[in-house]
Amino acid sequence: MAGGLRRCDHRLTRERAGHAIAYWRARLGITRPVRLERVRRCQVTGADGRRGCTLVGVVLDWDGATIYHTRPLTTEDVVHELLHVAHPDWSEAQVLDETERLLVGAGAAAHRGGGDDGCCADKRGFRGLGRSGRA
Repeated sequence: MAGGLRRCDHRLTRERAGHAIAYWRARLGITRPVRLERVRRCQVTGADGRRGCTLVGVVLDWDGATIYHTRPLTTEDVVHELLHVAHPDWSEAQVLDETERLLVGAGAAAHRGGGDDGCCADKRGFRGLGRSGRA
């Protein structure tokens, strides 16, 4: 636990993920549209050529951004991928650090009874999953 913040492994429904995207897009000042696209694990191939890898990743194009995922998202996933949209020039380390900073502050407010913005973060998030199939 960082700074006494209670972490939770809260998987978001598609509806709640949509609400989390709207909340964090506004908070991060993202104006381009962002959509979610669920893909099957059999569609993802890892660096070793093996099928069936877990994937959460974002692809930016002229029309907006698409977050591709093979599993239900967490708020940490949403914030992390939206930081890539807001700051495409940032390194992965910078995105990880800012994700942690934002969620510690947001999570503390949520656990004090502040809004239902899905501000729980799964600490394992990206660090604990095989990410070789990242888009």
